[in-house]
Amino acid sequence: MAKKGQITIFIIIGLLLLVGIGIYLYVTSQAAIAPLEAQEAVVSKIPTEMQPLRNYVQDCLKITAKEALKKLGERGGYIEPRQGYNPIEPTEGRAVQFAPDSELKIPYWWHLSSKNNCVGDCEFSSERPSLENIKTQMDRYIKDKLPNCLGEFANFKEQQYNIVPTGEIEPDTQMTSATVIVMLTYPLEITRGEERFEIKDYVTELPVSFYEIYSLATNITNIEAQYSFLEQMTRTLIDTFSRLSENALPPVSDMEFGFGRGKMWTKFDVERKISEILTSYVPLLKVTYTKNYRYLPAPNGKDKKFYEVLYNRGFTVPVLEQHKSLEARFVYLPWWKPYTDLNCNGQICQAEGISNTWGFLFGVRRYNFAYDVSYPVLVEIKQPGAFGGEGYSFRYFLEANMRNNMPLAALEPTLTVPSIMEQSTLLCTPQQRTSGNITVNVTTSAGAPVDGAEILYRCGKEVCDMGATVQGQLLTKFPRCLGGFVTATHRDYSNAIQQMDITDESDQSTSLVMGVGYPVDFSVKKWMLRRYGINWEMDTTQVWNQGKYENTIIMLEKKKVNDWEEPVNVLGTVCGAPSQKAKIPCGDPPSDESKNVTLFAGDYTVTIYSFLYPQPKNLTIPMQRRCYKTNSHRKCYWVPTQPIQFGKDKPLISGYAQYDWTITEEQLKNARNIEFTYINFALDKLLPESQRVVEDLEQISTMFSVSEQYEDILKPVLT
Repeated sequence: MAKKGQITIFIIIGLLLLVGIGIYLYVTSQAAIAPLEAQEAVVSKIPTEMQPLRNYVQDCLKITAKEALKKLGERGGYIEPRQGYNPIEPTEGRAVQFAPDSELKIPYWWHLSSKNNCVGDCEFSSERPSLENIKTQMDRYIKDKLPNCLGEFANFKEQQYNIVPTGEIEPDTQMTSATVIVMLTYPLEITRGEERFEIKDYVTELPVSFYEIYSLATNITNIEAQYSFLEQMTRTLIDTFSRLSENALPPVSDMEFGFGRGKMWTKFDVERKISEILTSYVPLLKVTYTKNYRYLPAPNGKDKKFYEVLYNRGFTVPVLEQHKSLEARFVYLPWWKPYTDLNCNGQICQAEGISNTWGFLFGVRRYNFAYDVSYPVLVEIKQPGAFGGEGYSFRYFLEANMRNNMPLAALEPTLTVPSIMEQSTLLCTPQQRTSGNITVNVTTSAGAPVDGAEILYRCGKEVCDMGATVQGQLLTKFPRCLGGFVTATHRDYSNAIQQMDITDESDQSTSLVMGVGYPVDFSVKKWMLRRYGINWEMDTTQVWNQGKYENTIIMLEKKKVNDWEEPVNVLGTVCGAPSQKAKIPCGDPPSDESKNVTLFAGDYTVTIYSFLYPQPKNLTIPMQRRCYKTNSHRKCYWVPTQPIQFGKDKPLISGYAQYDWTITEEQLKNARNIEFTYINFALDKLLPESQRVVEDLEQISTMFSVSEQYEDILKPVLT
């Protein structure tokens, strides 16, 4: 009987547990179905006559939050991206300029962080922000921009309302499975006549599935990082469009019988063809279980097996989760210059054994080409039904990297997505701020206190907004963290960051020094690399002014003092000759970006690219007829097979320099202008036109090594 009683007790306990679990699942499912209603229950009750004022604040809250969310979508999860970009070589930056001269910079969520020519020690990284970071950005944007929308309640003041804020604007953004909810604490004291009211909390909902979009974007990124679907597609395209024809790409491996030079390609033309192929075929990529996924059947007359394998398996990203309300698209645009290289003899790519332009005689010609290719791909995830049918887009970049015909592999951990329950981090709640009094002092490098610097505390992947400095100081309590970092940010200064462990209740203080930016003008001059006879040599007897149709881009990347320091990138453009600027390439009206460039003291890597836009006549490398003799007769061919032309729409990379450079605060204080010099590939000075040959284009890559050789005469001059 005792045993039966014990069994009965266990059965009852089990039933209670099942009932409890059922109630929990019901409650959580109802919260997921009606998230806004659940949050509105928390908002305090107010008199009916005050509801228009609350509605007004909530409308402004919705408008401002929507602005923030759209900016996050346009810029890969950042309202104001800080990642450095390279407008000339997009695969050498951490972000990509969306279009020429565009202010829109979109970060890579997966890319090769090492240089393109890395060997053996290549590193990959991700610029993907965490959900907590996105929440922090949204909250900060709302806090900064909401007052602009509210307009000091001018309409209500005209109706004899006296409205006085009695506290700070404190937003709290939350991501649910289907919407974004923003809770706002903003205490207002309202008086009208003899009546007095108080409103302190507000809520709004944005009908966009941001959490699902973020999850799908992360999954696509992980599939690329682990399985290299972009590189696999690239290899498929190269195999498909390469053959023993000078109108196609050079084959990875092939052979033919015969005597003479065989087929021939130029690197310049191969890069152009690869860019054209990517522009046409990258958009064929599709993601399974998304709204715009379509299986492509083979058209009549096509090889069914080949077609369906190529256009379905070869162009499909196998995401396992259902995303029926989302669309995923992939784009490559021709102005995102790919990095390409082949194992060719200079500019000429031809069969093995032919080592010069005249060719040797072989009975068998072998073609073995190893492709190195890197290029950016824009990923866009859309929710057409978001915002009541207005739609929402989220965009970011992935980078494809193939070396020696194979994917360049990375051994990196996958990116994770926190669950809905994990988003509201406990680290940043007031209850977790259990340290002693933490004093953060923020000054400029000149010693002046910085007012209004935002202080962030990062522990692992979580970032807490601690507040802003007043007269250069913030005193508050922090959450505890071993291995945390305190960061100060301000739009007028460079970021400062310091490691800080907080493990107990003792008081601590730390000091952060933010770099002062000084406005300086940029100017440029050039040293010419010229051809004398058959050899190209540097002319160091005279430095020249830039020409009317030349445009020079100067990029300065500040070296990090420690591993956790934020990178600083400075960009300036000098367009046209000193005394005149042409509409091409300087715009209409002609202008440049060489004045009042903000520069900070420090150690830099300086990279300079210059472009020539020949006017009014194109700069041409003509076809040249070359011949060789066999035992029986004379054979001739043309190199290149078509003239290579540079003009207003297709500029020549005519200048380059790269070197390390240090500038001190004292130098910057006294500097009005910095004159940069670079090496100019003077192809336009090679006259008559018939003297130019395709091998001259090798000097574009030669400028890199010449820059190292003549680094001393390239150092900037301050005036």
